[in-house]
Amino acid sequence: MRVLNGAASTASYRVSVPRSVERVRLRIGDGASRVIPADAVNAGRTVGLGGD
Repeated sequence: MRVLNGAASTASYRVSVPRSVERVRLRIGDGASRVIPADAVNAGRTVGLGGD
């Protein structure tokens, strides 16, 4: 999974989860959290946060 922390962000994080995990809750700073299915994480989905 690639995480973007805003429209102008250049930060990129690689995340993977074990098979036993079904969902990942992601929050950066004081922003709202997002729940992402583990298969989307491991498939390399791009997720925008921070107003995207």
